[in-house]
Parts: sequence; C-alpha cells; structure tokens
Amino acid sequence: LSVGRSVGRAPLGARPSPAANMECHVSTPSSSSVNGTADGLTFFSREFVDSTLRELGETAKDVAIGALLALVVLVVGLIVVRVVIYVLKRVLLARRWDLNLQNYLLRLASFTLKVVLLIAVLDVIGVDLVSVSAVLGALGLAVGLALSGLMSNFVSSFVLLLNKPLKVGELIEAQGHLGFVQEVGIFYTQIKTLDSKAILIPNTPLASDAVVNWSRYGRVRCEVIIGVTYDADIDATIALFERVLAENAFVLDDERQIVDVHDYGDSSINFAVWGWVLPAKYVPAYFSITHDCKYALDAAGIEIPFPQRDVHLKGGWPVPGAVGVGG
Repeated sequence: LSVGRSVGRAPLGARPSPAANMECHVSTPSSSSVNGTADGLTFFSREFVDSTLRELGETAKDVAIGALLALVVLVVGLIVVRVVIYVLKRVLLARRWDLNLQNYLLRLASFTLKVVLLIAVLDVIGVDLVSVSAVLGALGLAVGLALSGLMSNFVSSFVLLLNKPLKVGELIEAQGHLGFVQEVGIFYTQIKTLDSKAILIPNTPLASDAVVNWSRYGRVRCEVIIGVTYDADIDATIALFERVLAENAFVLDDERQIVDVHDYGDSSINFAVWGWVLPAKYVPAYFSITHDCKYALDAAGIEIPFPQRDVHLKGGWPVPGAVGVGG
C-alpha cells in the first residue's frame, strides 16, 4: 500500500524544494507472505508431533516386545527349574542319599536356578546388570550386617549336614522341645512335637548347643515308677512287673528289661520298671506299661498306697459327739 501527498505547487520555472513534494510510504506484509509463514509453522509442528508419536510408538512397541519376551522367558524358565528339580530329586532318591542332604541340595538348587532365571529376565527387559550388581552388592552388605543371624543359621546348616547330629524322622530334644525331625532347612530345622505341633528351631543353636537324640541307637528306655505298699513282698512284686514287661506288645524282646527298687518313699516302696521300646512308640509304650502294672497289682491284691495324715487334737478343742460335750 503506497500513500502519497503533494504539499503546495511550485511556481512555473521555479525549482521545487525537497520539502515541497513529500511522500509517505508505509509497507505491510502481503497475504501471501503471512500464509507462507503459517504454513511453515504448521509443517514444523506436524513434523515434531509426528516424530514424537513415532518415537513413542517405537518405544511402546519395544517395551511390549521386551515384556512379552520376559514373560515367555519367566514361564519357560520356571518350567525348566521344576523339571530340573524333579530330575535331581529322582537321582538323589535312586542313590539313597541322606534325607537331610537331599532336602538341602534341592532347596539350594532351586534357589540358585531361580536367581539365574531372574538375571535372565532382567537382561531380556534391558536392565543394566552392571548397575544392578553394584546396587545389589551395596545392598547385600547392608542386609548381611542386618541379617547376621540368618547368615549364621545358613552356615550352621552346613555343620548339621557334615556332622549329622540329627536326621529326618529322629526323635530329638533341643531348646526345650521334644519332637521328630521333619526337615533340616537352610535357616531353620522343623520338628513335630508329640502333640502334633510344628516348631522351627534356628540351625545355630542346634549346631552349637546340646541336642539329645533319642533315636540314634534305634531304641530308648521307657521308665515307669510304681509305688506299692510296704506290706508287699519285694521279690513277688519284681516278678510281677517283669511279667508285665514280657507280655507288653511295645517292649522289645531282644533287650534285657530291668525291674528293681528305685527308692523308699514316705508311704510306699517305689519300683523302677524299665523297658526298651522303639523311639517312635515311646508315648504309647509308657501309657501301656503304666496301665498294665495297675491291672497286675489289682489282680495280685497288692495295694498302691496314697498319702495319709493322722491329726492329733490337743486339749481344749471341742469334739462333736464326745461325752459331756454339747450339753
């Protein structure tokens, strides 16, 4: 757009001055220039959005493919781990290895294979294993210091496997508990008490403290103490209890049974009735021998005394029913 204005008119023949004829020019962008700039911005924005969407799509595609591959590796790996553990268990059973060692090796192999599987899954996902190992190293040091007790139990499990102070199925007494060994684990040993309670005992005290193994020699002495009256004949009573042991189904025949005077109590002669039984049958054998002794004493007419006390009243105490008392 051009706008011009003429100021005055110069006389004929006169030389016009520069200020006599002034023109003002104002320029504005043309419509074609504005449209070109807008088109350029629109094209740039579209290219940026398209490239961003393409990158996001490719990233999402890679993440989806990686997650799918990781899931496939995880599922296949777990199946492989289960198959390997099954084959290893069959091999150990075929070679008749110790049950403690079998359970320990199976647990250790399962844990190791699962750790390897986890590393493989992280590698498929694309996690930097070097950074992860550094973090796990530092974390492992902190966890190791915090869980020193568990590490001690882990080391003690090797001691239990090497020294074999207890085996699966044996009756042991440890840490105030009596029960049958069910499993020697990596950190704990599980026993089943006589009243069917499961108790987990840490491996460290089992490896360092005293453990009473009732089953190591295949038999255990069942001891029953029976008291009879002082009027009873000692030899006849001993013969009676020996016959009870000989006829009891739980008592082993290949061991010499012992019956003799244990001590002299306040109101009874106490006899020790000792019979050798299998460790797994200790509790029913104890009850059976106790019952049989009572039945035999009743049949022989021998009394089992109970505590009695004579009370002597001094003078001054009224006795109901006495002569001269009560009017």
